[in-house]
Amino acid sequence: MAQPFAVHNTTENCARLASGPLMEPTFVAGSTAQLRGSTDPGFTPVTRAARGVGYVPDHPRLYRLWNLALGLVLLVGAMPLLLTLSLVLMATQGRQIFYRGPRLGKDREIFHIYKFRTLRPEATLATRDRVLPRNTRLETPVGRFLRACRLDELPQLFNVIKGDMNLMGPRPVRPEIAALHENSLGGYDLRFGVKPGLVGYTQSLMSHGTSKRIRNRFNARLCHRPARMARETIFLAWVGLGVLLATGRQLHAALVGDPMRRGWVRARNTTVRLSRDGQPVADGTAVWVSDHVIDIAVPTDLPEGPYEVELTHDLSPGGKRRKARCAGTLTAMAAAGGGITARLAIALNTEYGKYVFERYILRDTVV
Repeated sequence: MAQPFAVHNTTENCARLASGPLMEPTFVAGSTAQLRGSTDPGFTPVTRAARGVGYVPDHPRLYRLWNLALGLVLLVGAMPLLLTLSLVLMATQGRQIFYRGPRLGKDREIFHIYKFRTLRPEATLATRDRVLPRNTRLETPVGRFLRACRLDELPQLFNVIKGDMNLMGPRPVRPEIAALHENSLGGYDLRFGVKPGLVGYTQSLMSHGTSKRIRNRFNARLCHRPARMARETIFLAWVGLGVLLATGRQLHAALVGDPMRRGWVRARNTTVRLSRDGQPVADGTAVWVSDHVIDIAVPTDLPEGPYEVELTHDLSPGGKRRKARCAGTLTAMAAAGGGITARLAIALNTEYGKYVFERYILRDTVV
């Protein structure tokens, strides 16, 4: 009989799925995505927002003036928020509220980036040659909030005004990160042909957890396509709205949200099929999701143990869908709201599956 269970993240006993080729999208410039069977996860996700645009200015001087003017406008508009965040950080973590660190810019010229300091001192070792891994608990209390909302990036407006960066461009990287990836990722050095950006299509449309290979392939396309100032203005407004909504969600979760559901998001338009040995066992609807756990409304009690899992997210009613297959372990059943809920720990074993899960189901992106 299903019994209530406590909310917690768990990944133990996740089964490894050994199945056939995963359906992945192939993208052709100017076309819509078509699904094909492939075992190569090195696809390039393209959305309508980033189609046909990139980071290469047709008129560099005009583009620089546009970045300077818009950067100044944004800085003036954001100044009350910058001052408020500075005071909050100063009250909670002392005078060292800014981070200043080396990054590689256009033509590999080193500049120093400005950000709000969001990590504890011991994070230096953990991020020496990589970005901060998930769930390391190395953020400061306020820093975790700022990183989740992307507000820690606001001081980079000073880099835009100085000319080190553009408003739109690839993510600025540390020399150590570049040395680690440029020999293993084809076309990685294309990012150094343009200025890095405060905002970028890759950073905004993909989660931090999206594989380096996928992000690099998308960046490589963007770094030889033309910049379009009108399209960038619309995209920047879209990102700004996304940041405001993320900030609102974080504040709501911190002030009035259920503490037992911290780190979870309510699932939308996502169905789950559980199978064993290729045979469907049950279909359910995702209710809550976290990094590695899904709570699913199912029609009947199910035995605990390993399952093959297919996640289907509907982008619009009767329209396009995104699918991801993964391994799962049913760890508990519970009575909830007059129905039955199953707790499923999942292991995303492909780059594409991880991308679909984090972008569409977990919604762990800016836009």
